[in-house]
This record gives sequence, C-alpha cells and structure tokens, in this order.
Amino acid sequence: MKKVIQPTVFLFALFCLFCSNSLSAQPDAFDLTTFLSGTKHIYINLSAEDQKLVDEDRKPMIKAFAAYWESMNFEKVAYTSEDKTQMILETPTLCDIAKVFLEYEFGNDLYTKHKIVVRTCNREVVYRFNQTPVYSDANLYQNMIGIWKEMYYQPTIYNKNNRLTLSKKSSKFDRTMVEQKLAEAKSLDLIEGVYEKVSKYNYSSENHTIGILKAGDNVAYNVYYLGGITNYEDWEIGELMGKIFINEHATDSQFKGVHWVTSNKVLQKDGIITLATDQNFTLNFIGHIHAYEYKKVEGLQLSLMEDLSNTMNSFYDLTKIHRLHPSIRGHYKLGSTGTGIALSQNGYLITNSHVVEGLDYLEVMVPSESKAYRARVVCMDKSSDLAILKIEDKTFSGLAALPYSFSMYESEVGENAFTTGFPLIKTMGGSLKLTDGLISAAQGYKGDTRCYQVSVPVNPGNSGGPLFNENGELVGVVKAKHSEADNVTYAIKNSNILGLMQKHDLTIDLPRYNSLAGKSIKEQVKKIRPFVFLIKGYEEIK
Repeated sequence: MKKVIQPTVFLFALFCLFCSNSLSAQPDAFDLTTFLSGTKHIYINLSAEDQKLVDEDRKPMIKAFAAYWESMNFEKVAYTSEDKTQMILETPTLCDIAKVFLEYEFGNDLYTKHKIVVRTCNREVVYRFNQTPVYSDANLYQNMIGIWKEMYYQPTIYNKNNRLTLSKKSSKFDRTMVEQKLAEAKSLDLIEGVYEKVSKYNYSSENHTIGILKAGDNVAYNVYYLGGITNYEDWEIGELMGKIFINEHATDSQFKGVHWVTSNKVLQKDGIITLATDQNFTLNFIGHIHAYEYKKVEGLQLSLMEDLSNTMNSFYDLTKIHRLHPSIRGHYKLGSTGTGIALSQNGYLITNSHVVEGLDYLEVMVPSESKAYRARVVCMDKSSDLAILKIEDKTFSGLAALPYSFSMYESEVGENAFTTGFPLIKTMGGSLKLTDGLISAAQGYKGDTRCYQVSVPVNPGNSGGPLFNENGELVGVVKAKHSEADNVTYAIKNSNILGLMQKHDLTIDLPRYNSLAGKSIKEQVKKIRPFVFLIKGYEEIK
C-alpha cells in the first residue's frame, strides 16, 4: 500500500571539408525506389517567389504536386513555409527528408517538358522527365498528377535499412574539452571561445553550439560542433564545422580562405571573415552561399545569415549566436559540477546542497540543447542535502511543459528506477548518461528514512540528478553512493523537497501531468533530456 507524502582535432576534412562539395550523381545513378523507401518525409522545394504564392494559397499546382506525393504513403509532405519549418526543426536527421523540385514549361495553353528532381541529404540527385503536353483546362491538375505518376509512382513501405547517412567523425573536443583549453591558455585570440546560437526565427536554423580554438599548427582556427544541432543524428560532438586560416592574407581584422560546413555537411570554401572595430565589435563571414554576421554584446555575440541556395531557391535568413565562454574567465575557477532537474517551467531546479555550497557563481546548462544560464541558490538544507536553484538570466524565457510529474507517493521496494545525469565529465564527456536499477530499500544509509536505497549505479557528477520510476514520475534526488558496496546508491525522497519548500515558504508550481507513462525508457529519456541540467559552480579568484 502506497503512503501519501505530506506537504581531437580530427580530419573530417578528409571526406567533406577539403574535398569537392559536389556529391551529385547523374540521373539514375542510384535506385530511386530504394532511396525513397528509406525516406519518411517529402519537402517540396520552391523558389522564393513561388513560396510566397503557395503561402498565400495562390499556387494550386503545388497543392496538386503535394497530393501526388501524399498518395505514396509518406509520413509528411511539406510545401508551405510553416509546414517546412516544422519539418526541419523536428526531424533528427536530414536523411529522413527527400527534397523534391517541380519544373515544366508553359506556352499556348500547354504544359510541356515536365521534370521532377529528387535530391537526397548528401545531395545526390535523380531526375524524371515526360514530354507529354497537358492542356490548361478544367482537368489540368488531375491530368498533371497523371503525368507525374507516369514519371514515378510507387507507394512506399518505410525501410530504415535503406536510409542514407551523412559521414561522421567525432573527436575529443567536446564542450568540456574546449572550455578546458580556453581556461588553460595563457592568452586568447579575440575570436576564440564557445558560442551558442539563440535566435529561433528562421526555419533553416539549428540551435547549436560551436567552439573556436587555434589549431596546433598555428596556421588556422578550428571550429568544432559542440551540440544542439536540429538534425542531431547527422552529427557527432567534436566534428569540424569550419576552418579559419591564418595566412599571408590575414590581418588583425580579416581572414581569407575560410571554410565552413552546412548542416547537411556541404562545404563552402573561400569565405572571408572580417572584424570591425566599432562599439559592437562585429565579426562577419561572407561566402558565395552563406553569410554570417557576428556581434559583440556582453562578450562576443554572433549572428548568422544563412542561405539555403540551390538552382531553384535563393534567400537569406538571420539568426544569432551568443558567446558563452570565456565570459567569466580570469575572475573565477571551476569548483564543482553536478546535476539538477527542473521543478517548474519558470526555472526552479532541485539539486544537492553539496553541489553548490560555498560557490560564488553558478551556471546551469543542457548540453544537448546548447543552452546555458546563470542561476542562484534560493534555499538549501544541509541535513537533507538539498538545494533549490532559480535560473535568473535575461536570455532565459522559460521551459516547455515538463513531461514528467512529481510523485506524491513513496515508492515501494522492487520498483524499477533510473537516473540521468552528468558523471565524470572530464573523462566521460558532457553528454547525458542513463543508468537504471531497482529501489532496493525504503531507508538509506544506516536506516535513514529520508532516503531510498537503489541499485542504480552512479559516479561523481550524478549528485543532484533525478530519480524516476518506470512511469516517468520524479520520486527523488540522487545523493551519494556507498563507497564500500557495489551498486548501492542513496536518493532523497520527494517529501524532503516539499519540506524544504514549506520551511522557506516557497511556492513552486510542481509538474502534475505526466506524458511519459507507458513509454519505453529510451522514449522517456528523450523527452526528459531538455529538463536535466549540468550544474557548474565557480569560485571567485581572490
């Protein structure tokens, strides 16, 4: 019966960065049916002019073209700007998307020279042609669909084994390693640092973090991908996203010969970065496909103007990237790291008091989301080893609805449980780690009734992490492991969190609705990930 609680620098370049950016195949160079069977979504690519007409519902031909693709059983077919935005932002790999183009000629009330172009994530292209004339009459769209079906028509059954992939090669340069290199450097060039894009206005954008470090040969800066890109399945942490060359053309304010890689790993060569010395300290990247603008606002803020140009589409979008590190370098040193879990959408977190005690500056971040914020301690209780934090950062606009609920019941012995956190980030990296087990006992160390004993393995850095049951309910907070026993961990029960809130007259809108019940742990962790925070505590250097 349940009891209710009272209140490496690597050579990714070998494949992509310093080779030709053309991977296009000749027509019929690969089997279109096989490719499309490994594709989930169809993205109808349009010129800027046609896109405007479609969004204003003044291009019925494209509606007919979409209906033709929908008849082949794809999960989504997107042709409006809104639908395409949603598709790009929600699809974890660009290889789940086929971009399709429609071409034809029109004259004397006849549509002729029909052409369908299909482009894959790695820019392979296949064409289908049909010369049959179609009259512009009341049956136009029905007849056009007939022409398209003559060119290609094969209802699909999705086969993940046929999905294409983009090349990946990770290195040791995750965010922790980049920040460590920055902190250890005797001096830093202005461009070096960790950057986060913060704008969400253009559909081509990925909310990602990059790190820029001078290469060991002192002839270039390496730009590393550190996390958070929308199509995250196509990337590994530490991949090289660009190179900024220091050569005979470089001056204090300009670098030429810059290489940059787009989200689908297409190389743009021979760009130029210029550094303006106005009060905003603007840094610009210009290339033949992409343009980037970087501005210094409380550190170096970067904005990126990206063009998804191809033969049928050319436009620019504006996004922003904010410099995160080294924003406090020279004043603070890292004191400790731990884990925290969100208690509310407005930025309250719970962690252990021993994670944050005695520190002068707190930063909380979700590495997978590439978001970092300043936080403060609202209250703590050393006896229960709990601390409640609050994000107080002008860039913080609130969290999405929490998918898990806060359990008001004590868990029973034998229940499944799991935790997520950031253990040993110096050696295990900064990505979220999962361990699971059982609730072994209703008491903790030496019979402490405030804690559970669980068989969930943890390590330093897991402190303050959430303990969930199999239904995705938050039941406690990880405290410590038994140093003389295998897989014996102690977690603080939720009743202590309520007690801490009551003691300090603190009102928090705890999560009450649970969308995780019945889902696999894999699915639960994916939804929980944006609400589990890596906590970094810094000590002021006197």
